[in-house]
Amino acid sequence: MRRRRLLPFLVLPILAASLSAFAQEAADSGWKRVAKADLERFDLTAGNVRVNNLVVEREKDSETAGPATPFEFSASVANRAADRLRVHLQIVGVKADGTPSLASNTYVDVDPRRNESVRETFRAPPGVLEETATYFVRALAAP
Repeated sequence: MRRRRLLPFLVLPILAASLSAFAQEAADSGWKRVAKADLERFDLTAGNVRVNNLVVEREKDSETAGPATPFEFSASVANRAADRLRVHLQIVGVKADGTPSLASNTYVDVDPRRNESVRETFRAPPGVLEETATYFVRALAAP
């Protein structure tokens, strides 16, 4: 009889631990297609993370080094969760014929209920922005 009374007290810590582990799982937005003209005002969500203000542009005050030009991929990341998260961002530009034109990825650590800006420099051929017709973007958020 005494064991039956203790059973709920033994199960509660296990249940609490499993709920905590569930809350800390990674979230994936999946790949989203975005028209070139809509990139900057596009909102992307992955769980409790919101990503917006996505920009791909030529790096200011940069000089071309050989066949590659420096570009920047930047975004704003808002963490609405109660835990600190690492947010990975990926972007792929695609030409009208379906071939990739550029690719970049970056990550940022975001404290609970805070916003962060992230900026990543990458190199690509000089005319890549003009050739890009659409973008595919993805966000992954993990504890």
